[in-house]
Amino acid sequence: GIDARGKTNNICRSYRTTHEILNFATLFYRNRVSKNETDDDVLEPDLMNMPRGVLPILVPVRAAQDEISVITAEIVALAKSGYPLRNILVMHAEYGVDALIESLDRHLGAGKSADKILQEQLKTKLPLPLLIASNKILDSLRAGKTVADVDPSLVSLYRPSVQPYMISWIKYNPAAEISKLKIPVLIVQGTTDLQVSVEDAKLLSAAKPDAKLLIIENMNHVLKESDADTKTNMATYRNPELPLKPGFADELISFVTSLK
Repeated sequence: GIDARGKTNNICRSYRTTHEILNFATLFYRNRVSKNETDDDVLEPDLMNMPRGVLPILVPVRAAQDEISVITAEIVALAKSGYPLRNILVMHAEYGVDALIESLDRHLGAGKSADKILQEQLKTKLPLPLLIASNKILDSLRAGKTVADVDPSLVSLYRPSVQPYMISWIKYNPAAEISKLKIPVLIVQGTTDLQVSVEDAKLLSAAKPDAKLLIIENMNHVLKESDADTKTNMATYRNPELPLKPGFADELISFVTSLK
């Protein structure tokens, strides 16, 4: 958006920024230039007819990790206030960008796509060769391509019959999608769910502030009563004789009947 040829102190109108941002950037730079530089060394923006916007906020930090923490905290606060994640743009220099993405993924929970959640779940559960194979499969599914050659140890996750579903599934960001709904929403979350956390449910609630959030103690991912022990919890997945967690059905019925 800048038209500057040779030595010039004129910046033509930038279509990628606003009057406030460019003016602030110029003043900020002037206060940081070396004493050996003169005004002729500073490009002077032409602010005429530029679009107006909000004033930028400068937040000084002492280290790169502090920067990541500040950015993450700001975005999480916006999400919890109900601001749609799809309307947030983060521009960051190449250095440290992986750490920033990891931090945002960790704090925004179910606000990220299913492939990212699955990668996090498998990171500490698979040996390195299988983890690499799993990530390659996810890369292919993310590109919309199925994978024929799947390691036998990963077939339960990536069997051919489920791959088309996964391709369509990972396209969506739950927090962004729930914020679009114009109907009553009930978000139900168990405290012993091994796959989705209470924090994930709260982030969905933040993306849809008028939704009802129901947290049920000792209910797991398959809506059965269980503690947080992995072996005990997973055993409930294979036992169809177990009833639903007491109280869950009553709460669900209450929500539905309240809409009449």
